[in-house]
Amino acid sequence: MTIRLFSFGYFFFPIISAILFFVFLWFFKDKSKTQKEGFIFLLASLNVFQHLFKRLLFGGAYSRFGLENTAYNMCAFLILTMPFALLTKDGVFKIFSAYIGAAAGIVAMAVPFWFLGKNVFEVESIRFYVCHGLLFLTGSLQIGLKTVEFNYKKCFFVAIWFFAAVGFIILDVAAYYRLKDLKDAFWVVYGMNPVFSMRPPENFMSAVKIVAHISPTVFIQYKTGVFVPFWYFFPMYFIITGYSLAVTYLFGFKPKKGKLPIYGDIELVYRDR
Repeated sequence: MTIRLFSFGYFFFPIISAILFFVFLWFFKDKSKTQKEGFIFLLASLNVFQHLFKRLLFGGAYSRFGLENTAYNMCAFLILTMPFALLTKDGVFKIFSAYIGAAAGIVAMAVPFWFLGKNVFEVESIRFYVCHGLLFLTGSLQIGLKTVEFNYKKCFFVAIWFFAAVGFIILDVAAYYRLKDLKDAFWVVYGMNPVFSMRPPENFMSAVKIVAHISPTVFIQYKTGVFVPFWYFFPMYFIITGYSLAVTYLFGFKPKKGKLPIYGDIELVYRDR
């Protein structure tokens, strides 16, 4: 079964991930917060295990510990830090891990660019969908089971954590190659382009045209092909903040009888957890 856009193979593992999400949501909806968080922590730990021990589990291209076992991209960073985020008190880092983790899992499975044309049951294809499916589940279950804090004010800082994570990923790449010379480090990082922080991907240039219209010219010169590192800072900040506010509104609040000082008919309060 080959992975092609909108084919059955394309939807196979995302459908399984969605089914598991609703099954877990139903099973744990009346459980205690400790049980909910414990189960999500177990899923996150399993994802860390498969990320660190790809050679043991999948073999093949993973003949030794390499860059792919580190926090070399955003999904890898989220996978490795998710258990730590779950152990923290409710805060921006936990909100970032839940919201961006859920979105990253969905986006990765929706755009499996490097796996188009491959068999869905190849070992590497299975690994790809397992790790991103678990990332989606560990993020979305925190939202669906309401174990994460829903806080409008903290939504404005989620994007800051995103860019801090990008910075960490860049340092991770430089550290892996033991790059001590700043000039060499820059060009290696520029060539690898982690999280597309150095320049946009060539296959998505049509989307860059949109970004070019809402990004200051000091960051991006689309016509000349000049892009400043973190060229998408402003667009991504507004996209991530808007997304975080939307998730908080949709899942964190519900109408409840009461009075508002002005309108006197409804009151918006935090959902019970």
